[in-house]
Amino acid sequence: MPRASNAHKPDGLRDRINKLATRNGRSANSEIVAFIEQGIKKPTEADERLARIEAKLDALLSRMDGK
Repeated sequence: MPRASNAHKPDGLRDRINKLATRNGRSANSEIVAFIEQGIKKPTEADERLARIEAKLDALLSRMDGK
């Protein structure tokens, strides 16, 4: 598995990552990966709005088909 990048991190970020990792029983790299995965899986406000619009459209089309 490729190694994580040693990219520059803003001041204090490394310490914050290490504290979170320790609290969660993970390595710093695993903490970063978990954070990224959580962000990718979390639906955005736009995703949620689109889902509501699609549901309303489906309901409207179903009513039109029933007439």
